[in-house]
Amino acid sequence: MSCLFIKNHETNRMRGCAHIQTTRRAINEETGEFHERKDRAICTKHSLIETRKLWADLANEYLVREGINERINERINEKSFADLGIELTATKHRGWYGDALGDKSRIIQENAEIQKENQERIIDNPETIINLLNANKAVFTPKDILRELEKRLDTSELVSQSFEKILESVEYVGESVKGEFLYTGKKYKELENDTLTKFESLSKNKVGEGLEKRDFAGLSDEQKNAVIGLTQGEQIGVLVGKTGAGKTRTMASVAELYKERGNRVIGMSLSAVASENLGKDAGIESRTIASWTHCWRSYEIAKEKFLSFNEIIDSGLLKQIDWYKDLKRYENTQLKKVDVIIVDEAGMVGTKAWNEILNMAEKSNERLVKKSIMRLES
Repeated sequence: MSCLFIKNHETNRMRGCAHIQTTRRAINEETGEFHERKDRAICTKHSLIETRKLWADLANEYLVREGINERINERINEKSFADLGIELTATKHRGWYGDALGDKSRIIQENAEIQKENQERIIDNPETIINLLNANKAVFTPKDILRELEKRLDTSELVSQSFEKILESVEYVGESVKGEFLYTGKKYKELENDTLTKFESLSKNKVGEGLEKRDFAGLSDEQKNAVIGLTQGEQIGVLVGKTGAGKTRTMASVAELYKERGNRVIGMSLSAVASENLGKDAGIESRTIASWTHCWRSYEIAKEKFLSFNEIIDSGLLKQIDWYKDLKRYENTQLKKVDVIIVDEAGMVGTKAWNEILNMAEKSNERLVKKSIMRLES
């Protein structure tokens, strides 16, 4: 079982939580019946992360549809503080019984200790708040900073002192349409600059001759020109079009061309639903970006430990067998020079995710075809 929490933007209280319970028996897609044997892989940490990510993606899609995300300016995030690189400890869910017990509740007492430790960390290093804000948004306003500080610090004096230190440590990036000053963290700004540099570097690279031109039945002249443009020698191609312009059909033709040439074509998207649709429509293996990056990181970690003499001595031979299994498990997900990547909904992908994708693209030196379905106004 896993749970995610949704905060009330007005009161900073927990508005609700989702307890996600999954069966350990897989369902036969043909018969619709449960398998007799339990699927123990469902209970692994990797599967848990996938389930949490799937739920967060689905919930965010509905929040966007109803306009709630725009009002509260927040998205549900399935990642922990540790995963996000935030040096704070998350408090524990106390529940109705904890509220009823009040100060006698063990959970409430433990949360009070956690809040005290977090406060000390923020006072010692106010940049912690910057990292917290940048975990969910690229830029933030002074109101955003104050909101986080007031939620986590006891006195207005501590809030004021930390606020001044934070303003000395952030980068001013401009003004919003409402005239509010916008800031970002220096580390995040460096990450953006690094990502842009990688994009520029890859966009200048040539990876051989383009694919042969041909006529595709059912494609318009505009779509045929797009296919030709995306299969030329540049390492990065971009497809932008209005809703209903036939971008999916175009990308399916691009994937077909590369597969005929012997390339492996893989797809990825920010949301699980979009990733699944891309895989079906283009006839390629497709996963969420979070799933791909998790596999890449897991493979690198297993490889480093498996080849480390010190790790083998410290952890033992049985642990080396586990690392070997991880290497085999994630081996097929590793990028190769002949691979072609199609990124769906590219305009929604954040800087951190792009940076990780581009790092792998540079390391593997493979083609990167980016698909964007951002809607253009008529």
